[in-house]
Amino acid sequence: FLQGMRLTYFHSDLELQSFALQAMSMVTFNSKSTIEAHSQACVLYILRVGIVEQMSEPAQKDFLNLLTKQLSLADTSASMLVVILRTVSHLLVTLGEVCSASCEALENSLVATLSNSSMAVRVEAALTMCVLAQVDPECANSLMSCGVTTLWALRETVAIEKGDRLRFELDSLHGQAVMLAALLAKSPKLPLGVPSRLPTAIFEVAKRMVSEQGRNALSVGAEKEAGWLLIAAIVSSMPKEELKEQEFDVIALWTVPFGGNFEDRLRKAEDNLAAEICVWSTAVEALTAFVKNYVVPNLSPEKEGILLQPILGYLSGALTYLSSPILQQAPLGLRQTIDLFAVRTLTAYSALPDPVSYKSDHSKLLALCTNPFRDPFSWAESSSLRQLLDNRDASLGPWVPGRDSFEDELRAFEGGSDGPLPCVWENEICVFPQPLSVATSLVNYMLLCFGIVFAVQTDVKKLQLLDLIDSSAKYGKKQIWHGSNMTNICVALLAGLKCYLRLQTALGIRSMDPESEVLKRMQSVFQGILADELSCTAHRRAAAEGIGVLARLGSDVFAARLMRTLLTDAEVALNLNHKGSIAVALGCIHRSVGGMALSVLVPATVQTLCTMARDPKDSLHIWSLHSLWLTADAAGLSYVPYVQATMSLVMEILLSEEHAGPELRQSIGRLVNAIVAVIGPELSPGSSFFIRCKSVVSEISSREEPAALLESVLFAQQLVLFAPQAVSVHAHVHTLKPTLSSRQPSLRQAAVSTLRHLAEWDPVSMGDERIEEYLFAMLDTETDARIINIVRLTLVRLLEAACPSCPFRWLSLCRNVVLASSTTMAAGGSFPEVEDVPSGHSQDADNDAAFIDDDKGMIYRNNKGHQSIASMNYLGVSDSSSKDEQLPRYQTRVFAAECLSCLPTAVGGNSIHFNLSHAKESVSSMKSQGTIDWLVLHLGDLVAVAYQIATGIFESIRPLGIMLLDTILVKFGATEDPDYMDHLLLEQYQAQFVSALRTALDSSAGPRLLDAGLHLAARMVTSGIANGDSGVLSRVLGLLSRPLSSLKDLQYPSYSEWVGCKVQVSLLAAHAAVKVHAYCCTKTCSAKAEGLILLRLLDEQFSKLSHRWVGLLKDCILLQFFSPSQLQTRYMPFLEGVLLPAVALIIQPYLNDVWPIVLNAVAVDVGPASISPAFISLGGLAIKHYAKSSLFTQMQVMALGETEFFQLWTLCVLALCNNASQTVNVFRSLNSIRILPFASCVGKMPVATDSQQAALFALSALCNEGFYQPHMLAEDLCYELVKVLLFVALKEEIPVTNSIIAVTEQVAKHSPDSYIQMEDMMQAMIELCMYYIHQVIDSVVSRVSVTWGDMDNVLCSTLQIVGNLIALFSAERQIQLSLSLLYTGVKIATVAPMAGNSLSAAMGFITNVANLLAKQLADISPQDKYRATQQSSLLFGVVESLAQLCTQLITKCNKSHNNLEDVTFKLRLVLGSIVTIAKILPEIPIKHSNEETPLTYKDAALKRSIGCLHSVLTDNQALVQLAGLQYLRTLAQASINEQACSEDHAWTLFLMKELSADILLVVYNSIQVPLTTIIGTVVGESLKLLLLLHSLVEGDNAQKEVLYLLLPAIIASGSTNDRSQVGTGLEGVAVKLVTHLASVPESSSQFKTVLLELPIELQHKLQDIIRASVAQQRPSLSLSAPMPISAQKLAIPEKFLSTKVSVIPVNSTEASLQQNSPMSYKNKEENEDEGEDWDEFQSHPVSISSDNVQYDRQDLSVVEATCSVNSTTLDNSDMSDEEDKI
Repeated sequence: FLQGMRLTYFHSDLELQSFALQAMSMVTFNSKSTIEAHSQACVLYILRVGIVEQMSEPAQKDFLNLLTKQLSLADTSASMLVVILRTVSHLLVTLGEVCSASCEALENSLVATLSNSSMAVRVEAALTMCVLAQVDPECANSLMSCGVTTLWALRETVAIEKGDRLRFELDSLHGQAVMLAALLAKSPKLPLGVPSRLPTAIFEVAKRMVSEQGRNALSVGAEKEAGWLLIAAIVSSMPKEELKEQEFDVIALWTVPFGGNFEDRLRKAEDNLAAEICVWSTAVEALTAFVKNYVVPNLSPEKEGILLQPILGYLSGALTYLSSPILQQAPLGLRQTIDLFAVRTLTAYSALPDPVSYKSDHSKLLALCTNPFRDPFSWAESSSLRQLLDNRDASLGPWVPGRDSFEDELRAFEGGSDGPLPCVWENEICVFPQPLSVATSLVNYMLLCFGIVFAVQTDVKKLQLLDLIDSSAKYGKKQIWHGSNMTNICVALLAGLKCYLRLQTALGIRSMDPESEVLKRMQSVFQGILADELSCTAHRRAAAEGIGVLARLGSDVFAARLMRTLLTDAEVALNLNHKGSIAVALGCIHRSVGGMALSVLVPATVQTLCTMARDPKDSLHIWSLHSLWLTADAAGLSYVPYVQATMSLVMEILLSEEHAGPELRQSIGRLVNAIVAVIGPELSPGSSFFIRCKSVVSEISSREEPAALLESVLFAQQLVLFAPQAVSVHAHVHTLKPTLSSRQPSLRQAAVSTLRHLAEWDPVSMGDERIEEYLFAMLDTETDARIINIVRLTLVRLLEAACPSCPFRWLSLCRNVVLASSTTMAAGGSFPEVEDVPSGHSQDADNDAAFIDDDKGMIYRNNKGHQSIASMNYLGVSDSSSKDEQLPRYQTRVFAAECLSCLPTAVGGNSIHFNLSHAKESVSSMKSQGTIDWLVLHLGDLVAVAYQIATGIFESIRPLGIMLLDTILVKFGATEDPDYMDHLLLEQYQAQFVSALRTALDSSAGPRLLDAGLHLAARMVTSGIANGDSGVLSRVLGLLSRPLSSLKDLQYPSYSEWVGCKVQVSLLAAHAAVKVHAYCCTKTCSAKAEGLILLRLLDEQFSKLSHRWVGLLKDCILLQFFSPSQLQTRYMPFLEGVLLPAVALIIQPYLNDVWPIVLNAVAVDVGPASISPAFISLGGLAIKHYAKSSLFTQMQVMALGETEFFQLWTLCVLALCNNASQTVNVFRSLNSIRILPFASCVGKMPVATDSQQAALFALSALCNEGFYQPHMLAEDLCYELVKVLLFVALKEEIPVTNSIIAVTEQVAKHSPDSYIQMEDMMQAMIELCMYYIHQVIDSVVSRVSVTWGDMDNVLCSTLQIVGNLIALFSAERQIQLSLSLLYTGVKIATVAPMAGNSLSAAMGFITNVANLLAKQLADISPQDKYRATQQSSLLFGVVESLAQLCTQLITKCNKSHNNLEDVTFKLRLVLGSIVTIAKILPEIPIKHSNEETPLTYKDAALKRSIGCLHSVLTDNQALVQLAGLQYLRTLAQASINEQACSEDHAWTLFLMKELSADILLVVYNSIQVPLTTIIGTVVGESLKLLLLLHSLVEGDNAQKEVLYLLLPAIIASGSTNDRSQVGTGLEGVAVKLVTHLASVPESSSQFKTVLLELPIELQHKLQDIIRASVAQQRPSLSLSAPMPISAQKLAIPEKFLSTKVSVIPVNSTEASLQQNSPMSYKNKEENEDEGEDWDEFQSHPVSISSDNVQYDRQDLSVVEATCSVNSTTLDNSDMSDEEDKI
């Protein structure tokens, strides 16, 4: 009525309040202290459904104030107080937040109510206080503190009071105890908990109350009862870790009521029996709480004897009390108290997991629990059958589901003023107070306990019990109590079967024998109930379900036999009820056993049920259709052949006039839904079968019956799940929208669940439907917690799907919800894009048609009479019929704020969302196709809404705004502003960030807000949005450092200790992140100024931070090693309260998250306390003291003493060995939304942030030079470190191993010689380095995605370490390691890329190891030939491997033209190593040589090396030739300054002689092809090599012979016909080389001699080249290039004359060239005198200046560089002078 009035006439909320007062007046006529359960249940339903759910949030707040005042009225009855308190609890849960004034007023009223004379009122007041504590967590501390103090005072008061005053004080004592128990039980669910001192104090007073004998005999019972209440709450709420430490003390508490001699206790209790029974009852209730919350979760075979046996003894004592004659013969006045004691005792037995454990008590329990069967007329009817029966059969009756579960509870409510009161420590509280009487509760627990015990009895005992039940069922059939007796029998048997089924799964109890007599007897009992005409609906349902469970307990054979029996009975049964019961039994068997197991019997079952369904009697066809649904749902694919027949049956029933009952439509809908599930994806949208299904559903929903409409919605849900292609998303959404505003919660829940499935299946299409506004509006009006949860999950899924494409829509929607107010609504601040009806669908069409269309409509729709669910003004959908302003509720605002905080992450990983320039480009390019929405385009709106939330009026939502700002910094912190270079996009919002930060870090801020603010402050500094602004940095650091002055203010005594610990850890971690960021900034030039500012600001707090950081790390270390209980008496922690097990459990994961960054902060500037002031530690490197102007002379240094050093060392080693990084991300935040860890604040900095990397970084710092002292880093500790590093390296990947090598490098670099020279130390370091090298090699070979740049420097360092260490080994050890080292070096050279230094390092490493091995060869005695041969063979193998690598590189150059420069660079390095190693090889003969003269290893190596050089110089690729030429040039230049008699000089001269022909061929072959820059470089390098050869040889004749080769080559290179800049450059090079040869005194005479011996033609060409270069033009020369003149063989040192090397001799090359030469040099008589010719040559007027040689310097820079010949190179002025002389 109230709902209809509200929806029809739009009455104001004030009228609803008047209706509420009238409803409450219905319970005021009773006695003030009497509880009328039925009337108060009805009034509660009216108030909740008709009043509270119809009110807006402001009206609910006013109503709460009104009820608070009603609590204080003196004439309020007990029933009315219970109603008011329950309604207040519901209002508090609905509102979620209440102002402080209302909280204070309500708290005062509730405290006064705790002294009410009615126990029910006191319990309800305590439960209401629990809800108030959840809304206002701070009041829990004050209430509990005051309660403990009051309880102590009341204990003293009741000891001396008497009479009515004593009664009042005892009521107050009970009220305070139940209030403390309720708050204590709910304290784990409070967001910030309660201080540990309060549970400890409560436990202390409770132990005294139950163990001490009071001074007043009249108050002893009440005191003990209150004490047991507190103990029950303690054991149900105390953390398992804390309870485990005192479990024996807790178990010993029950020895007081249940220990010792039971008979003696019973005799003593006779004087005050009622009080004693109440104490026993409460003690057993506390024991039940202990069993449920601690014993069962922690029960194990090891603890079974410790925990379970004492409890079984206590329960056995309670059972002894119950069976004693004193209680059996007690007065009737105590019967209710004794029954309550029995109820609680049976409850305790039922809570035990294994009934076999209390087998000794089975006889007593059965004697007690079989009383309802022995004397059935004396016992009440059980109410447990409704809970035992399957809810899926509820539509059959008698408890047909109503509007919602609340209404169902009201219909099933029996009530009783003497009923048990709610247990304040239970998680689930009954919807209505005292739903059952004590008598009914006793019967319930008797029967349930009977079923548990019956399940584990022997077959003989079971048959005896079944005989008892059977005789009881046959007794008194015509009596009025027979129905109650049958109900009790059904409860007992069904409970026994279901308990046996549970134990069979949990404990592995064997299945029943199919031939067992027990099964047959139970089958007989159930079949008798089915056949009994007097059986009611509940009994028949119970019997049918029992038969199904029997089939499950037996085998498949037994189930099939049972099925056939029932099918036979169905054919011969005459009674309609009997037939219907058999039908349901058939369905229950299929449901229990599974249709696939009984697939053979599906045809017979379907045929029988279809025959029954055609019966005109409604009672039969409804039961048969229900059974058919059960069969189809369980049979699965086995039911497919009968789908068409079933649909024909359904259509026949619908068209029949005889079947018109309203219950029919729900059964038909269920059956159709089961058919859809059976067909699944095979259901075709256009098929006739689909059309029939849709027509049936449309027909059953046309009358708007709630049950039928529910099945219609479920039909849509089935289509979404099993045939999503059948109907479009738009059709589903359009048909489901009206049901969102239904008055039936079940219908709303089904609709929302379907929408959620749609959002999971096709979120993109759902986003186009824009259903979010309706869901937010529904969320704002919904009161059912289950529906609210589904709506939230649906909205979150839509958010995740829609944000990547349209983030602004969700930004605007959530902003309007969070920030909605009457002012913004009046200003038109609603969401601009909301559409009530999707485009293309008019409202008129929807209102005129009952269906959307014939193809898509499944649910009958009639919008008349329904209020639009989207009539919320703040969403922009205005409803003129609504007169009240609809502002969003607090809970809706909180959820919208949570959605906003997820928005920057929900947009996905597309970088355009976070790049403004790319977003603008994308929008510009997509204008023709529609603008794409990018989040960065709305960054200003996002920051604005985050700022408004962070500084808004809702204090509890502010942390969400701060977290959103923090997320914005994470996502947009690195985004650059395209309009201002070198500036970040977020810099323009500095004011908003700083202002929000000021609010968050205010002294009055709560712990959640402060914790979020600390994260934001650290992020602001490390993100760089301050851009070095000293003002901004000073303000942020000032706000951040403000709480640092007094950590005691961060203890928060009103909350649990972990709250203060977490805030303190966040504070220190924030400063640590800032410090690490500052030091990282000082290492980069662009941010150095910012780093200096931050370090200067942090230096002011250095003394406070340093010891607190170390203290925090100490706590972390000890918590890793010891449990909190072990440390409580031996350690004073830095974080107060962290040694409490519950606090440590919460704070430990967070410590694991922050300690790496704190350790980094300590390590960046750590140093030993005893170090000299001349040295400080910075970034892990020992550096000398800077000048006075340096920053670091002004900064203080973290000085570690011996204790601190070992503590940090232990933490680092522990992190390495235990891999603590696995638990970094598991920590409890102060809010439901996780705050990003501080490690991410420095994620872009080159400092380690995870646990292992941080530990390695710190170890690197602790291995600095100053720590190598006996009392710190001693030899044994250093050796243990290397072993730990090796252990970790064997299990980790390359990134971690890189850091390990860095630590190893520190040890190798800074440790004293005595440390390094330890054999074990060197061996371990070598092994570690070699493992890393092979790890790198394997990663490259297997193509693992690793960054070579990160490994390059580390690999070079590793090779250097190995090279240094191998030199310290003994000769014998060097020889042993040489093979592995050389192989490793060659492998690195093979896989190393060209970029970086690792290739050069590998070549140097190979050469160094080869030199060491060569030295060992020199020391080997001639007699040890085998050893010498072995080592020589090893060195020659290295040469051969490198030669093969050289061949591979040449082949690679010819096949691929990519990265040729890198390949040739590598080729040059390989050639150098080949030649170097070949040079040092000894002349030891090679075994098994086939030549007459044994070939030595040196000869073979020389031959291989010269062959490689020959291959390089004769290759077709110019870059390959250039690599060989450049190497030879480097070799020749190095030999010029050496003495002519030196070995290197002779070796170089030998190589040059052997390769001179190849060099000449390079020149003449190069000038025959079109000239390019690289070819010009090759020619220039070749000419320079010949010039260097001229300088290398000694003797005038030898040098002349070189000139015979060089001068024609110069003329040829300068006589090309190429007119490009390269040709011009070569001409200039030729002129300079000729000028140089003619001007240098040592070579001028030789030049003159050789020139005059040249033919006149060549002399003229030379003059033409010089003349052309002067005139900047080229002479017209002959196309044929001049060939070299014949020259005598160059002088070769005698040392090389015996070497047999097979190369192309110069003479042969010259001869081949001479055959093609048209010139002859043998006839000198035809020439004129040498002197005259030379004078004639000089007489030509040619003047050459360096300025006149013009050619492109860019193209020929390399060619020009070749003209600078080491020490003989002339400067420009000298060259000009010599040219003038010419």
